[in-house]
Amino acid sequence: MLKSILQNGLACALALGGFAASAADYSTTLSSLNPIGYWRLNEPTQPVVPTYPMTNISTAGSALNGKYYGVPSLQAPGAVAGDAAASYSGNLQYSETPYNTALNPNGPFTVEFWANLTNVSSGAKSGVVSRYITVAGGPTALRGYLFFANNGNSTWQFRVYNGTGSTTITDAGIGTIAANTWYHVVGVYDGANISIYVNGVKILGVTGSKGYSLCLVTEELKAALKKGSNTIAVHSHEGGQGQWVDLALLVE
Repeated sequence: MLKSILQNGLACALALGGFAASAADYSTTLSSLNPIGYWRLNEPTQPVVPTYPMTNISTAGSALNGKYYGVPSLQAPGAVAGDAAASYSGNLQYSETPYNTALNPNGPFTVEFWANLTNVSSGAKSGVVSRYITVAGGPTALRGYLFFANNGNSTWQFRVYNGTGSTTITDAGIGTIAANTWYHVVGVYDGANISIYVNGVKILGVTGSKGYSLCLVTEELKAALKKGSNTIAVHSHEGGQGQWVDLALLVE
């Protein structure tokens, strides 16, 4: 299942299998990369009905068409001049493409999208989600991927599931997400490692399957380090929600 959900936000374009393209002619450039799926979210304004079509413009055509639910606003200003966006209020408004194996590859993949959050208050906000959730009578597994923001932090995160666990990478290159600002977000899985790019800036990839996040060393921490020996304290706690690790530098 592939959903594009932004709580109180906007999404302009969503592509699976493509790579970052220039803003000069974004749509043409991205299409030339032959993405598996490409949803521009620029359909004409629709009548107020429960659902209406969301068009895929990749070579897969209508097989990957989806639907808008909850009457999100169409033809909102987009990230690229002259392009439109879909606006989701966060109140049961979303767009969805039915499950398709092409959208859920076992090997490497890239997902990219534009997003503009009008609400950056605390509370996780999912951007793009393609995730298997265990249901009654179904197999127990963790599969797929998702993007989200404001999940206990103030920036973008990309998470990939491997069947029994997950790996999460947190963007640390652009700082706090600003409201009413467009961001170009790209998640890459190469078959072993995951990486996230925000506005073209890559955060180093991480490997693993248990939900670890990458934390970069700050300038303040670098300044606190001294030549010779430094004392670092580590505390680990296994709880019902997973393993928690605290790390501290002790400065005398």
